[in-house]
Amino acid sequence: MNLTWAGQSCGSTSRVFLHASIHDRVLAAVAKLIPERHKPGLPTDPATTMGSLISQAQLDKVEGFRPLRLAEGARLVCGGRRPKDPALARGFFFEPTVFADMRPDMRWRVRKSSARSCRSSAGMTRIAFSTTSTGSTTA
Repeated sequence: MNLTWAGQSCGSTSRVFLHASIHDRVLAAVAKLIPERHKPGLPTDPATTMGSLISQAQLDKVEGFRPLRLAEGARLVCGGRRPKDPALARGFFFEPTVFADMRPDMRWRVRKSSARSCRSSAGMTRIAFSTTSTGSTTA
């Protein structure tokens, strides 16, 4: 996972395959650690671990993923919104996001914008970790 560079790295990990026997435990740990360790913020703030998106257009695109995922039946585990910090209100900031209960038939391969989990029929679970980047994900 490469949230500290907002996904802008050629070598970013975008997926992890998990066996169903560890899915819930790993998802709970990811949901706890992502908001604790990856904080959007101003570059001058030492607590910042994640910068903003490049433009309003990209922020609008990323914000649009949340209702699409929810409408398809995904469950928002954490993130999925703009930070509440008033100091970030005028910037293009978006919290790192984790979705669960994704299915292979969902349209989640649009852009890197979240961490998603998808159970497969073979007892394996795919969690796709991505951030708010403009790069395309692949299957």
